[in-house]
Amino acid sequence: LVTRPLPVSGAQLQVNVDAGANGELQVAVLDPTGQTIPGYSLDACAPIIGNRVDTTVSWEGKSGLEDLRGRDVSLQFAGAHARLFSFAFQD
Repeated sequence: LVTRPLPVSGAQLQVNVDAGANGELQVAVLDPTGQTIPGYSLDACAPIIGNRVDTTVSWEGKSGLEDLRGRDVSLQFAGAHARLFSFAFQD
């Protein structure tokens, strides 16, 4: 799943996801041309496992999006056996 471009309006990305016992979800951040922004790739994203409400997404231990605030980005969600209910930028 790739979102339409949207402005980064918060310091962190939070998701509500149910990945159960055997699933996982990862998120990449893409620039307006669809290219992965360095440091925010799927491979760099810590897998989200289990049923999580308002969990913060992190990439290589970094959860802050301050350097992207105000920029338009798309989010790429990838995973297996997971249901994404919502996502939001939060401070």
